[in-house]
Amino acid sequence: MKIHLVLHFQNQMISSSLYTSFQANPELLSFTKKDWEEITEDVFKKVFKNSAVKRTKLEGLRRNVEFLK
Repeated sequence: MKIHLVLHFQNQMISSSLYTSFQANPELLSFTKKDWEEITEDVFKKVFKNSAVKRTKLEGLRRNVEFLK
């Protein structure tokens, strides 16, 4: 019984932490088309501080935004 409860608790913690890991920055959700087109290095660093998007760097993000026009 104890093992089952521990595993259940661990699974619950894992699933809830996975869910919160993928929540978008609220500021990012309010970006307009113009915001995306005119994003600065400072805004990029702030909004994507703990995000894998940092790996593409600002130039990569700008390239993707330009592609979507």
